[in-house]
Amino acid sequence: MDRATKTQRILESLARWLVTAAVVLAPWLFGSTDPWAYLLISGLVGSGGIIWLFALVCSPAPRIRIPGMTALLLGLIAYAAIQGSPMPASITKVFNKISYTVTDPARSVLAQVATATTPTPAAAPNIIPSSLSISLPATRSSIGLMIACVLAFLVLVNTSRGWSDINRAAGVVVVSAFIMAVLGMVHKLSGSQEIFWFHTPRFGGNVFGPFTNRNHFAAYINMALGLVLGLFLTSRPLGQAGAGMDWRERLAWFSSRGASRSLLAAFAVVIMGAAVCMSLSRGAILSLALTLGGLCLLLGRAHPALAKARATLIAVSVAMIALMLILGVREIVQRMGSLKEVASNPFADMRFIVTRDSLGIIADAPLLGTGFGTFRHVYTMYQTPPLTLRWLHAHNDWVQLFVEAGLLGAGLFIAAILAGLLVVRRRLTDTADTPRLMLLGISVSLGTIAFHSFIDYGLHKPANTLMLAFCAALGIAAVHLRRTSPTPAASRTQPVAAALRAVDSRPLPPGLLRVLALVALAGLVWLLPLRMRELRGQLAFSRFLYLKRLTEKVSTSEELARTVSGARSEAMLVNAFARYDADALAELTSALLRWSGDATLDRGERAALSQQAASLAFWSVCAAPSDYLPWLSLARTQMSLGHWDEADLCLQRARELVRHPADVKMFEILRHRESDAAERQIP
Repeated sequence: MDRATKTQRILESLARWLVTAAVVLAPWLFGSTDPWAYLLISGLVGSGGIIWLFALVCSPAPRIRIPGMTALLLGLIAYAAIQGSPMPASITKVFNKISYTVTDPARSVLAQVATATTPTPAAAPNIIPSSLSISLPATRSSIGLMIACVLAFLVLVNTSRGWSDINRAAGVVVVSAFIMAVLGMVHKLSGSQEIFWFHTPRFGGNVFGPFTNRNHFAAYINMALGLVLGLFLTSRPLGQAGAGMDWRERLAWFSSRGASRSLLAAFAVVIMGAAVCMSLSRGAILSLALTLGGLCLLLGRAHPALAKARATLIAVSVAMIALMLILGVREIVQRMGSLKEVASNPFADMRFIVTRDSLGIIADAPLLGTGFGTFRHVYTMYQTPPLTLRWLHAHNDWVQLFVEAGLLGAGLFIAAILAGLLVVRRRLTDTADTPRLMLLGISVSLGTIAFHSFIDYGLHKPANTLMLAFCAALGIAAVHLRRTSPTPAASRTQPVAAALRAVDSRPLPPGLLRVLALVALAGLVWLLPLRMRELRGQLAFSRFLYLKRLTEKVSTSEELARTVSGARSEAMLVNAFARYDADALAELTSALLRWSGDATLDRGERAALSQQAASLAFWSVCAAPSDYLPWLSLARTQMSLGHWDEADLCLQRARELVRHPADVKMFEILRHRESDAAERQIP
């Protein structure tokens, strides 16, 4: 165990458990997809990060693990910050022609659009600054999520000092995931379309467990399955019950704590695998099969000491197949058989089409990308399928990474992954047997999500991204737990191993590390209140949605007027504290505009609703000038105010931003759905 003072260990333990609590809580908040949920989770992680940095600053001998990988991850955050910063148009023109060609026309049109509640025409051109990102608010929001995930990773890596720390943290997450898997299967068998029988998803979807999409549930459970597999491998194997024991001793062994833990872990592995199969997620099932099969092949050539681990993986695979047969192999076979249709004509598959369109975005912004979090606002410019479905993600996390981050940003992320793998390779020889087996289980977690990300966007669900950071952190922390004495194999390569360890463990000067930690601490203390301010706006948006649903149930005009008035107040809070969320502003605009046409409301109230809708639509356009939907909303609000020329300008701008201009109509309401709902129509 690394040296640390008692106070430092207490602070680090508190930080570690705060981050672990965030990992446990994130999926239960419906995948933390809603902004209010991931802002709450980010605040929890940020609190843990502040405590850890404070302990680091006060430590008599501060030190961090994996300094190289840490530098690359911080470099990625800095790169995203550059994307989300205003800069001269001359730079934008060179490095992101998409942003440059969108910004100037948007300023020109907005300069001619003014109402009593929007900025003056003279001020309008300064509202959309030039930047590498096509949507500064979207990129800045993504930076907050990125900081939370990187911070969770660093806290867990640097505070998990012993095996007990890793074991307990993994155990808590596994228990939560096991309960989730059981409830998910029960919910599936009940046939309910509400999450856990009480929550109706805002955009619908193929519900499974707390997630609105079965693919994202299966991705999370796959990662948790790797953790529980690691716990099973590190417990006393059941095979030890027959080593030199008679039948009485064997029977007594099964009542021991070690046997109970082994049996519980084995049961959890099988149940979680069954939940993945019952979800009918083809990508999750295939990624799990590929990962387990690949590890079995690799372990067949590994050290003989890992032979039992290979046998365990094979036994787990057989057990899951048997449970599939019990639960209903027919439905699973039919679902997997649909892959034959995709293979026969892959170019007609919607995922392939979206990926192909995304390559066109990469070609136009290859080096620096369009900005983190901007895919939904740029894809409609390249979308070849009809606009009746709205794609928020590329259904391929790797392709979306290159779209938003460009070659430079994606290179930083891949370099950080390679740096982590290099740390594992350097330290694996001297790693103790128990942590090594835990690392083997975590390899299943990381392998499944790596494969699954090629055909889905599970990592764009904050709960899954945080779980990935958790698994990777525990894996790297595990390889830092060394044997008490070097193995013979390590002794034969002592000079090379010593040189590699010297490169890997070269510490930063304590003074420099304290300064860097202090700067990071100050940044977090400054950022946390801003995130809480955004949380206030998103909570107001949630209350607005509740009042919006309530307006459909009221029976009198007086009740409708009171409910609409309350909704207007919440909309003002959203505009004040969450102006960065273009989609939320567009939804507010749509609701207010509909109420402004309700003849049962007072004429003055209807006029106020029209003015407020125009203001919200204006700011929605400023947040996402490349997206045709905010422009269409602004056109409709201008028409409701009688500004015909301005409405026509906005409508024409909306049509210029899509490949199918004829689909953009002023009075036709198209069926725009989130990708979770669209997933049901993908073959």
